[in-house]
Amino acid sequence: VADYLLDRCHADIEQVGSVSFEGETIEGAPPLWCAAAAGHLSVVQRLVERGARVNATTRTNSTPLRAACFDGHLAIVRYLVERGADLEIANRHGHTCLMIACYKGHLDIASYLVAQGAHVNRKSAKGNTALHDCAESGSLDILRPLLEHGAQAERDAYGLTPLLAAAVTGHAPVVEFLSSLPNCTREQRIEALELLGATYVDKKRDSPRALALWRRALEERCLDPPMLKPLRPTTAAYGHAMEANSPG
Repeated sequence: VADYLLDRCHADIEQVGSVSFEGETIEGAPPLWCAAAAGHLSVVQRLVERGARVNATTRTNSTPLRAACFDGHLAIVRYLVERGADLEIANRHGHTCLMIACYKGHLDIASYLVAQGAHVNRKSAKGNTALHDCAESGSLDILRPLLEHGAQAERDAYGLTPLLAAAVTGHAPVVEFLSSLPNCTREQRIEALELLGATYVDKKRDSPRALALWRRALEERCLDPPMLKPLRPTTAAYGHAMEANSPG
């Protein structure tokens, strides 16, 4: 069909339009973006062979490469990169192809992008990095090799490190891994355990697990030298309950 439209109807290979993808309306999407997002490798190849711009973007500055990374189409990712697709073109939020591959948990694509030279410490408009995207999605299998390639655990615009990002989204395996690294301080580990416990109460409705995490955090606080929290005024809304200051 694509060949017929191009050869017999002389369709504009760069004509943009609105398409529905993953429940979202994408404005200004060129044909190559649509084919890449849908996983149609043969159509992608035909369009590129006929001169479609590999770095053409949608209205939100999403490239065909980003579209392929989003839905895990490795063959298309490889083809586009080999045809000159720019790894570092970010969307309007400053979110790169590597970041979306990490967030969606596509290990094969993330590994390929890193091997092709993708910047592992690039920051989005809100200051998050690929490590944050791994932490927020629980993609521990991608996070490990990123660290091996020099990814740095920095704070985003909200003050969250990847460790805290994993805690606030409830990804315990990521929290355990990051808090076990030599560069994780005792204070950082305590804060992560406390935040993870709060997440288990608020989002998972798992009070026993939350209490176990808080006990671990409190035991760490009571080690020598102690790092106890200052007692704060109680609130009637919470029955004047006081936060525990010892594990006993």
